[in-house]
This record gives sequence, structure tokens and C-alpha cells, in this order.
Amino acid sequence: MRAGITIITTNSITIKMKQENYSNNPGSCARSCLEAKRLCYTTGKYSGELGKQQGATFVSWLVGVAIFLFLGITGIKLAPVYMEYYTIKGMVDEFAENPETRKANKRMLRDAIDRRLNINSLDRHLSAKNFTIEKIKGSKRRQITVQYDVRKPWFANLDFIATFNYTKEIGID
Repeated sequence: MRAGITIITTNSITIKMKQENYSNNPGSCARSCLEAKRLCYTTGKYSGELGKQQGATFVSWLVGVAIFLFLGITGIKLAPVYMEYYTIKGMVDEFAENPETRKANKRMLRDAIDRRLNINSLDRHLSAKNFTIEKIKGSKRRQITVQYDVRKPWFANLDFIATFNYTKEIGID
């Protein structure tokens, strides 16, 4: 009757099994060794087999690169559109805060808007016609509204269409 510990070593895993009475019952040792090999095989670490490979496949890399390209191209196409919008929004805010424009008539405001659009190189698809200046009912205040659409080609016959609308109140002292 022999009792001992059998150590099975593979590439990256060591399994220790306690075996008792394997001289009287030799099948128990064989069963334990087979269970250890099965454990190693299912975890992909059995030295006699290839095991499971880990990592990204070529197809998953292609999908990742395609998603990255989609987001990159979309960002490159849409970033200038939103930068123009924030420039126009800042321009409208300046008009609303400037005391001289608060007292100006519509023609003077439209001329100032045209000049500012020309200075900022925003007059390609935007003009003073996109700006409306209206009096707010029941008060001496006016509001300036800019409303426009931008169409950017994206891919083949697909386009991005961005619609912008911004309103700011211009007060008269």
C-alpha cells in the first residue's frame, strides 16, 4: 500500500494530486491522471495539445478599425460645422451684449452681421437673410434669431444635414 503525491507539470500549470492506495487500486491513479489532463486540455494549457488561442482575430481587428474609421471620418466632417455654429452663437451673444447694437435699427444690425460673417469667412452658406430681428410682444426688447441648415457630403450619396437654431434677446435701455 503506497500513498503519495503525483505532480503533473505542463507548459504553464502544475497540478498536484494526492493518490492513496494506488497499488491496490491502479485505476484510481489512471482516473486522476486523466482528470488532470482533461482539466489541462479544457483550460488550454495541456502540453500535448494546441489548446485555445487567446486574442483578437483578424476579423475582429477589421471590425474595430472600421468602427474607428467611421467615427474618425464622421468627426472630421462634422467638427467644422459645429465650430461654425459656436462662432455664430458667440457673434449673436456679442450683438446682444453690445450697447450700440441694442439701439441700432434692423438695417444697421444686418450690415453689422454681414460684416462679421465676412470677417469670420462664414459667408459661404450663411448671410444676413438667415438672421431675423423681431420685437418681443409686450416689451421694448427685441430678439435676434439665426436659423440655417448645413449639408455635408459623407460617403457616396449619403449626406449629413445639420439644422441649427439659436435665439438671443436684445434689450433696449
